[in-house]
Amino acid sequence: MSQNRNLRVIGVMAKYWQPGHVKTRLANSLDSTKTATLREITSVSRERVLSGFTDPMVMSAEIHRRFVCHLLTRLAGVGDIRQLVGSPADRLADFQETLVERSIRGWQVTDQGIGDLGQRMKRWFEHLLLPPADDSISEGACMSQNHILPLPDWKGRGTSCVLIGADCPLLSQSDIHQAWRILETEDVVLGPADDGGYYLIGLRGDTDPEKCRTSGVTSESLAGLFEGIPWSTPDVFEQTIAAAERSSLSVGILPTRHDVDTADDLVRLAEAIAREFPEGNALLDGLFG
Repeated sequence: MSQNRNLRVIGVMAKYWQPGHVKTRLANSLDSTKTATLREITSVSRERVLSGFTDPMVMSAEIHRRFVCHLLTRLAGVGDIRQLVGSPADRLADFQETLVERSIRGWQVTDQGIGDLGQRMKRWFEHLLLPPADDSISEGACMSQNHILPLPDWKGRGTSCVLIGADCPLLSQSDIHQAWRILETEDVVLGPADDGGYYLIGLRGDTDPEKCRTSGVTSESLAGLFEGIPWSTPDVFEQTIAAAERSSLSVGILPTRHDVDTADDLVRLAEAIAREFPEGNALLDGLFG
C-alpha cells in the first residue's frame, strides 16, 4: 500500500432494525396508495422472497435492514478500513451476526456512542483524525464496548475519513472514490441531500500530527461542524458549510442526492432501481407483493 497518500477510512452509520425504533417517518407516511404504486413498480421481480408485510413499522425496519446490508455489500473492498458504526451498543453482536449470516466481510463493527447525531459523528471523526497526545490510548478513545478500534499510523501519513448513513442505498464505490479524490485537495467533502441535509461527510487529517492539533481539522473545527447544528431540518447543509468557512476549512461538494425518508422518496428509489436493474433487484423484492 502506497505511503504517499492518506489512509482511507469509510464508516456507515446505522441503527439496528428494530420495528418502531428506525425509519418511523417512513412508516408513518406509507398508505395504501403509495403501497399500490410500489407494488406496481417492483412487480418486475421474478422471485418473491418475502410477503405479508402489513405493519408499516415492520416493513420500514426491514427496508432499513436491506439498505444497510446492500450498502455494506456494494462498498466491500473500498478503502483501507471499513467500519459499520452501529447503535445501540447492546445490538453490536446482532450486527456482527448479520454480517456473518450474509457473508459480508471486511467490516469492523463499532458503537456510535451516546449523544445526538452531531456528537456521535464528531466522536467517530475525532478518534480517527486527531492523534493522541502520547502513544497511549486514553480512556474514552474506544467507541465500542466490545473492542478498541485501531488508531491510524501517524508516522508520515494522514487519514481521509468518509462517513455515510443508510438512506442512500444506491451509493456506489465510484461515489466514495470521488469523495476521497476531493479530499486530496480539500479539508471537507459534503454530499448534499435534496431535503437540506447531507448524505455524506468526509474530512481529511494532516500527515503531520503536530499540524493536525493546531490547523486544518482540529478539535475546535470539529466542534463547529457537529455542535449546534439543527439536525433533521432543511438548514443542516448550509449551516455546516458556514461552520466550515468560520474554521477556514475548504469544502468540496458532491452531486445532490435524494435520501429515503418518506413514502414518496421510496417510490422515487423504486423507480431508480427499476431503471438501473431492469432484470430485477432484491433490494425491495417481495415487500409489497
